[in-house]
Amino acid sequence: MKSSKLPGTLVDMDLSARPNLATFIGENYMASQSSGGCVYELSPAALHQLSGRKPIFPSLSRPVKSLKADLNGDGLKDILIGEFGRFTGQLSWAQASKNGTYKKHILRPVPGIIDFMITDVNGDNKADIYALFAQGDEGIFLFRNLGNGKFDTEKVLSFPPVYGSSSFELVDFNQDGFKDLLYTCGDNADLSPVLKPYHGIYIFFGDEKGKFRKSFFYPMNGCYKAIARDFDLDGDLDIASISAFPAASSPWEAFIYLQNQGNLSFKGFTLAKNVPFQKGLTMDSGDFNGDGKIDLLLGNKYYSSDKTGKSQPLFMLLRNTSSVSKKTK
Repeated sequence: MKSSKLPGTLVDMDLSARPNLATFIGENYMASQSSGGCVYELSPAALHQLSGRKPIFPSLSRPVKSLKADLNGDGLKDILIGEFGRFTGQLSWAQASKNGTYKKHILRPVPGIIDFMITDVNGDNKADIYALFAQGDEGIFLFRNLGNGKFDTEKVLSFPPVYGSSSFELVDFNQDGFKDLLYTCGDNADLSPVLKPYHGIYIFFGDEKGKFRKSFFYPMNGCYKAIARDFDLDGDLDIASISAFPAASSPWEAFIYLQNQGNLSFKGFTLAKNVPFQKGLTMDSGDFNGDGKIDLLLGNKYYSSDKTGKSQPLFMLLRNTSSVSKKTK
């Protein structure tokens, strides 16, 4: 087995890119003014070769994600980079050239970028960008592609700086043909680590004009991420969610599954008491065993609140055992 010392903490990989993009946040992920983050082009099978390669983007301020896409319509794959930073940070894109070099352009020169996704908002075949920012000016921003590398910025949702924005997804939750926003807030490792009644899962319904209105809220202490998928195979979207900061009196909040009952009514489930999962730091979905059902991979935080000192597994696979069912109209 081959191994290699990594240039910091690996936080994201764009596996759709060829070659893949690997984003390293730096020496550790703790809040700092570090500029030791970097982005490499490589294959996951070649991580052991990192020691002999140079990053395509060095000296980044705690980057959290990088993604390849043709952003200016010239046929070349550019790279979108989010640097969370601390007091400084930014969302930028690197324009690719035919000789393999890149020229960076700043989209928003403020810290706190959490996540972003690329989509075509108005069907003009241009790559638009939705991005979630935390820190001082929390909100979801739309960077509308005007062509030729130009973007217009619109803040589509705004949140107070104490919310601790943690994740978002763009989905058609009510199946009306318009994209909705599934949003979570719950980062409680800031300057006010107390329980907050507004932490949890939100759904904002979108309309034909691209505007969003709050339509659903489920309180969940320390909510860190939510995924909307048809887990029970009945034709509508359910929600799987995790919390990195559950309340001491409700450790079961580390994972909650909301089964869609229709009309924004949900039935909640959680893990059994003996399942060692206390602090949900990351989560992803996919058909891991090839049976046509969407499973979940949960990632535990690196420490637990278990006073016995017992270690917990870093990852946990939840296999979907749902049977095909259809809702009656």
